[in-house]
Amino acid sequence: MQLVEQKNNVQESENFKSYKFGIAEDGMAHIFGILRNSLYSDKIGSLMRETSANAYDAHVMKGIANQPFHVTLPNRLNLNFKVRDFGDGLSEEDMERLYAQYGRSTKRDSNQAIGCFGIGKFAPLGYGDSFVVNSYHKNCHKSYLVFIDETKIGKISKMSEQATTEPDGLEVVVPVKKEDVEIFAHKAVKFFKYFKIKPVFKGAEINFSKDKPEISGSFWEIYASERYNSFSAMVVMGNVGYPISSSSLKCNDQRIIQLLNTNIVVEFELGELSVSASRENLQYDERTNKNLTAKLNKVLKELEEIVKDKMKNCETLFQAKKVYSSIFNYDSPLYQVSSVIKTVFWKNNSITDGRFSFDYRDVNNATNALCSVKSYHKSFRGNNIRSSECSSFDAEKKTVLILNDKDLKSGITNRVYGFINDGKSPIVFHIKDKSFLKKYNLEEKDFILLSSLPVHTFAKGNSGGSAYKSTKHSAKAFVWDTSKTGYQSTRSNYWIQEDVDLKNGSGVYVELNCFDWKSNNGTLDTSSYQHPSCLHSFLKDFKTLGINFPKVYGFKAGVLNAVKKNSNFISFKQYVSNTLESFVKNNNLSQEISDAQEFKNNKVEWWTNLKYASQKVSFPAKSPLHLALNKILFCERGISKVQKYLDAFDSCSFKVKTVKPTHDLASINKEILSRYSMFELVDWPYVNRSGVEGKSHADILLAYVLAVDSTSA
Repeated sequence: MQLVEQKNNVQESENFKSYKFGIAEDGMAHIFGILRNSLYSDKIGSLMRETSANAYDAHVMKGIANQPFHVTLPNRLNLNFKVRDFGDGLSEEDMERLYAQYGRSTKRDSNQAIGCFGIGKFAPLGYGDSFVVNSYHKNCHKSYLVFIDETKIGKISKMSEQATTEPDGLEVVVPVKKEDVEIFAHKAVKFFKYFKIKPVFKGAEINFSKDKPEISGSFWEIYASERYNSFSAMVVMGNVGYPISSSSLKCNDQRIIQLLNTNIVVEFELGELSVSASRENLQYDERTNKNLTAKLNKVLKELEEIVKDKMKNCETLFQAKKVYSSIFNYDSPLYQVSSVIKTVFWKNNSITDGRFSFDYRDVNNATNALCSVKSYHKSFRGNNIRSSECSSFDAEKKTVLILNDKDLKSGITNRVYGFINDGKSPIVFHIKDKSFLKKYNLEEKDFILLSSLPVHTFAKGNSGGSAYKSTKHSAKAFVWDTSKTGYQSTRSNYWIQEDVDLKNGSGVYVELNCFDWKSNNGTLDTSSYQHPSCLHSFLKDFKTLGINFPKVYGFKAGVLNAVKKNSNFISFKQYVSNTLESFVKNNNLSQEISDAQEFKNNKVEWWTNLKYASQKVSFPAKSPLHLALNKILFCERGISKVQKYLDAFDSCSFKVKTVKPTHDLASINKEILSRYSMFELVDWPYVNRSGVEGKSHADILLAYVLAVDSTSA
C-alpha cells in the first residue's frame, strides 16, 4: 500500500550545525522490543492479520489474487498456527535482504498490496519468542527459524534445505499455547469474515455468519442488530476490517455520527485511508477524516435515494407512509437509520414518520366533526372484538383503512373480523364531510368499502362483546400451521382445516383433543396432551439435523379409527422414531454416540481435573494413568461432534440403539482407583493451584503417580 508522506515545510539554515537521528547500538534491543511487544495490543489478532495479509499480497504480486491461501488453525493435536501462500517464495538472498530487515518493504509503490510498513512480518514475535518460515522457491524447500536471541535483537537461522516438488510459496508456522487454541478459532471468524476470497481452513471448522444486510448501496452495507446491543461501524480496506471511532473522526454532522451508531460496513480502496503502524486501527489524519467523511456523506445520499426508490410506485401518501414505516419503524432492524435521513419527499409531501394525526376538533364527538374514526382490535385477554375512537393512526403494513359507505351504526364488527383474525389493524372511517380527506391527504383509493366485506356470524359470549364461532370446532381433520411460531392461547389458531381422504390418503398424524396434541411436555413418552406450540421444538430439532419436517395432520377422536385402519398413515411418534433411526444409520453415528454416552455415563470429577493437570505436567507414556487418560479423552473428543445430535434426540425422546463403546470407561475407573487409591482423597478443584514448597498440586500429583508406578512395576 502506498504511503502518503506529509510535506516538510521547515527550511534548514546553513548557519546552524545539525545532526541526523539514529538508533544507538546499545538501544537496538530496546527499540526492537518496542516494535515487537508494545506496538500490538492484540497479539493473537495481529499475528493472524499480518501473516494473512502478507499471504494475500504474495498472491496479488504473482497475479493469483483469486486463489485462496491456506490457514491451519491450532487444535489439541497440533499446537501450531500456519499460513501457507502460493506466491513466488523467497530465495536465501531475499530472506537476508528483505525478511530479516525491519522497515524493508517492496509494497510501498502499489495500492494493490495490503502491507507497507515492513514490520508486520515480525508480529509473531509479539506472541512468542520464535516461529518458523518455510520457503518453497524454485523446487527448493528451505526452513528458517526466526527467534529472539540472547542479544534481544533477534536472528534468522536456516535449519534445513532440501529438494521439493511442492508449489512455490511461503509458510509461516507459529507455535501456540494450549490455552489459546479456542481464541485463535474465535479470532479467525472475526478477522477473515471480510475476505472476499476466504482462505482454505484446516485444523478446525470455521463457520461464517450468512446474515444478509438489511439495506445496502454501491459500496456499503448495514446489518441488523439486537436491540440494546452495541453497534459496530466498520471500514473494510484490503480485506481487513477496521473499527470506525466516531469520537476520533473530526466531524460535526450529527447525521454521520448517528450513522456510525449502526452496524454499517463501508468499503474503501487500499490507500484511501491511513492506518496506524500496528494496523489495528485507522489513523485519523487530515486525509483519513476527509475521505471517510466524504464517503459517509455519499452513504446518506444513497440511503435517501433507496427510500425514495421504494416509494416511487406508491400512488398515495398513505401507501408512501406504509413503506416508510416498514423501513424505519421501531421494530425494524433499520430503526437506527431513520434519524440519519433528512426528510423524505414524496410528491412534494415531506415524510418523517408513518403517522396520520387529526385535529381533535375534526373527529369523533367534536361539535362540528368532519369524521368519526374507530380502530377495531381484539381485547387484551380473550378473543372479544373491541372498538375505540382515535385521533391518529400509524400507517403500517398491517393497517387497513375501511370506509363506512352505508352509514352503518351496528354490524361493523361482523364485517371487519376477517381482517382482525388475519392479524390486521382495521381503522373504520365514517366521513361526514368530504373535505376531511383533502385536509389530511387521504384519498378514496386508500379505503376498502365496508359494504364490500363479508358478514361473519358470531355467538354471544357470557362476558359480553362478540366472539367468532369458528367452524373448526365441528371439523375433524386439520394440518398443523408451521408459520405460527409464538405462543397463542387460542389453540385452534395452530391448525388449518383440511379435507383428507381417510381411506386412501397417507401422511403423518397426531391425535387431537381440544386442539392439544397427544404428547408429554413436548415429548413422545406418554399419552398426555400438550399445547400445539410444543411441536415447534421438533421442527427446530429436525432443522438442526438437516431433516425436512413433514406435513403433520391432526385428527380428532371421531375419525381416529378410520385413520388407524389405513396403514398409509403413521403416527407422529412412530415417524420420529423411524426417521431418527435412519438418520443415525445413514450417518454412521452409532459408534460415536456410544462412545460419547459412555463418557457421559461414567464421568467422574477426577477426569476433568486430571486432564487439566496433564496440561501442566507430563505423565510417562507407559504409565497406566497416561494410557487410561488417552482412552477417556478419545471418548470425550467425540462429544463435540455429536452433541447437537444428542440434544436433538433427547428433545425428541429418541433413544439411540448404540453399539459396544470403544473403551469400557467404568472398568477403567475401577482399575485407576484401585491402583492410585489416593485419588479418592485428592481435593480436585485445587489440583491446578499453587501447592507447597514451590510445587504446584499438579507436580505433587505427578510425583505420586511416579511413585506408585515404580513400586507396581
